[in-house]
This record gives sequence, structure tokens and C-alpha cells, in this order.
Amino acid sequence: MANGKHSYIKVDTRIEELVLRLKKLTIKFHERIKRSDKTTSLRDKKIIVAYVDSLKLNKFYGLIKIHKAKLDIRPIISNTNGLLSGISKWLDYHLQRHIRRLHSYLKDSDQLIVDLKNVEHDASYRVITYDVVSMYTSIETNKALKLISRYLPRNELNACILDGLRIVMTNNFFEFDGKVWFQVTGTAMGTATAPAYAVLFLGIAEELIFRKFKRHFVINRRFIDDGFMV
Repeated sequence: MANGKHSYIKVDTRIEELVLRLKKLTIKFHERIKRSDKTTSLRDKKIIVAYVDSLKLNKFYGLIKIHKAKLDIRPIISNTNGLLSGISKWLDYHLQRHIRRLHSYLKDSDQLIVDLKNVEHDASYRVITYDVVSMYTSIETNKALKLISRYLPRNELNACILDGLRIVMTNNFFEFDGKVWFQVTGTAMGTATAPAYAVLFLGIAEELIFRKFKRHFVINRRFIDDGFMV
């Protein structure tokens, strides 16, 4: 479940039909990228279609949350050998530079320590930590892509990035128990670009808010769904 709706639904489409459709999408996207992406080599672009003839639908499985007092299952969709895994890896590479531009960007805990050393302490300051609940499943694809499109500079490469994100986020089919399922809502789980996509979306939304409240913040950093504010 997610946001009051089923996250996944069973579909009647034949596996062979889906595989062919996703393969065609991948090859067509690769042809466009060969013309539009001037920042990476032809060899690096081949990651999009690498082993495409042997790739399959994503696989679903569960991991037990052994750190919880009550045992629960964490749903996992594996995109390792998925047909859209190449597009997703290409997207992840290109989204990283946009993520690093965000004011809330945090590389790791070492960077946070360095950033805090530059903060002059004041008795009036308050420290806030937070965790974004259901971050991936709460992101609506159309709203996210619309916000990201306004943030990215307008050029052919970024147009390709947006199209690639739409392909990955709206075609998350997977196999489970001999049946085909489709992810209806939220960020496509298990795909390589999911963290970068979610971080970029939330970071852009934060920047729009912080423009109004900037004077109240001494520092604001977030690593995926874990935030730290002063």
C-alpha cells in the first residue's frame, strides 16, 4: 500500500510481449542518446543497451527486517538484470552533477562534520534531525518530472534525461510467483537512478521553500531521506 492506493497490481500482459516492448524502448532511447549526449563517450553510452538481448524483467523478493522488534518484510525489486537497467545507470550518472548543486546536498557524514566546523555556535540555535517517511513511494511521477524540468537548464541532453526518467518511472514491471506485476505509484523501486531521482526532487522542493525561510537556517543538509538542520 502507498498513499491509500495499491503500489503494485497484477497485469495480464505476456512476459514475452513486455520484454519486446521494453527492449524496443531501450534501443530507441539509445539511438537518441547517441545523437544528443555530447558529454560522454560512445563507449560509455553503450551501457544503455549492454547485454539487452539477454536481459529480463525485474525480479521481486523480500528481506526480513531483523533489526525490528517485530519481524517484517522489506519488499525488494531487483533491477540488476532488468531491461531498463542500462537507461537507469546512464540517468544516475547524469543526475549526480545536478544533485551536487543543491544547497542541501550531503556527500557523507565526513562532509557534515567539516560543514559544522564552520558554524559559529549561538545559544539561540536549535538542532533538528529528521527522517522522510516513505520517501520513495510518496513521490508522484508527474509532479516530480514537472518540478525537475523547471530546475534543469533547457537543452537536448536534459530533455533526454527527462524522457529517460519517465520511461524508467512508468515501466517498472517485475516477476513474482510466476506472474507479472506493475508498480503503479511512486519511485520505481530497485532501479539504479531511484536515489538520485528522489534526492533531486526533494532537494528542488526544499530550495523553493528555503527561499522564503532562508534567514532562519544556519545549515541544512540531507543524505537521501535523513536530514540535519540548525
